[in-house]
Amino acid sequence: AKPPEKPDPKIHATCLHALEQIVDFVRNRKVPMLILFTPDREELQKPKRSALYRGDLFALATRLSVPVVDMLPRFREAASRGIVAFRGPVHPNPRGDRLMAEAVSKEILKDIANIRVPAQATGAR
Repeated sequence: AKPPEKPDPKIHATCLHALEQIVDFVRNRKVPMLILFTPDREELQKPKRSALYRGDLFALATRLSVPVVDMLPRFREAASRGIVAFRGPVHPNPRGDRLMAEAVSKEILKDIANIRVPAQATGAR
């Protein structure tokens, strides 16, 4: 099914509220998180189509201090090299899955590099 051109304002607000609740739930359990923004195939050619979704999502993520991995530029770059990342209008294919896994792993590794382990945990003196 093709995604709608414009989000229903009520459904859009409900989704953003649900995401805020998920962030709260995860943070209360002391689990790090990030948001993976994945566009649909049509957005590769129509960049303004997702502007409202992206803008609101990114604003919420910024307000909540949650990092966002934005796949739109990565999928566009792959498409410019002839790489097809979708198996249909919405869902990525294995190439798209790989692009997402690489992007998320880079973000996770960046966070791991910033974690300081207390000396007593490493046995160092």
